[in-house]
Amino acid sequence: MGGLGDNGAPVGTAELYDPNTGTFTATGNTYSGRYLHTATLLNDGTVLIAGGASPTNGLLANAEIYNPATGTFAPTAGSMNVNPIYNTATLLNNGTVLVTETTTAELYDPATGTFTSAGNMSFGQDRHTATLLNNGKVLLAGGEGFSASVSGAQLYDPAAGTFTATGSLNSSRINHTATLLNNGMVLIAGGSDGSGNPPLGPAPEDAELYDPANGIFILSAPLDYGRYGHTATLLQSGTVLMAGGNFDNYSTTTPPPPPPNMAIAELYQLGTLTPPNLVSIAVTPATATLSVGSTQHYIAQGTFNNGVTSYTQQLASVTWSSTDVSGTNVAQITNDATNHGLALGLSTGTATVTACAGSICGSTTVTVQ
Repeated sequence: MGGLGDNGAPVGTAELYDPNTGTFTATGNTYSGRYLHTATLLNDGTVLIAGGASPTNGLLANAEIYNPATGTFAPTAGSMNVNPIYNTATLLNNGTVLVTETTTAELYDPATGTFTSAGNMSFGQDRHTATLLNNGKVLLAGGEGFSASVSGAQLYDPAAGTFTATGSLNSSRINHTATLLNNGMVLIAGGSDGSGNPPLGPAPEDAELYDPANGIFILSAPLDYGRYGHTATLLQSGTVLMAGGNFDNYSTTTPPPPPPNMAIAELYQLGTLTPPNLVSIAVTPATATLSVGSTQHYIAQGTFNNGVTSYTQQLASVTWSSTDVSGTNVAQITNDATNHGLALGLSTGTATVTACAGSICGSTTVTVQ
């Protein structure tokens, strides 16, 4: 939904893609035509559309909710307080949404439809990434701080409501990607160094991993091509697909230079997909009954043992799957990085819902009637 048309005007239309038929259909009009906004799937199945800009109306501090049951958009009860462009929106484990931009942050509460302050960030970040970790905290990495790219990172702790600095990137970067891997680490890849005007500049070929256990960034295998503005998608196999984007510098030997439109993709594969010290996974709810067309949000709870203590925490990155027990094409479940474990009932029967982090898996059953 949204974006800019050929004439530079904001697009206020939206459409739905049906993977079963491979077709798009129109679905309502947005309350405000916008681009550079965020779209966050909430636990109740609705979508929060927040921020962005319009060539005619400037920055848009308003937000709206898309309801898939009615195919309509409606404004939220309250408006945003942060600068609503290049902002990030992260769904937290408690169902609220953390919105960050520059030095300020706020929380959207679906129960009230309002935004409230979440305190000030440790330092300014713009065009950064925001990643929900397995421990429930949010990693804010890289970006632009007051017209200069930053290599710093910080953590938001929902329990304490505070931001604290954590480690430093090995390379300053903006317009990069951050992907939570099944082993609990975060892959930071690509981006530009911000030295250009506008702040783009060369695209580093290096990639790095954030280790939540030690709060540090370590270099990983480099990209084949330096790229920024690309996509990074965690696949069901646990590998990460890097696709598209732009490039500014690249290796002139091996591999050969990519085409100007960066119509080339590459895969990133970790040696292990299992988080350290993970012992087992429990999927909740233990049993669930759905009607056709309704949804159920599942949670993967991991049990860890480091040899001294045993503890549990919700896993933000697992591979979800649904296998028919009785019936055909009973349910499907999401693996999207911003939409963990949402099952949709498709036809009557029983299915097994499984969550895996590497070699450790847990499962439960769902009945659709």
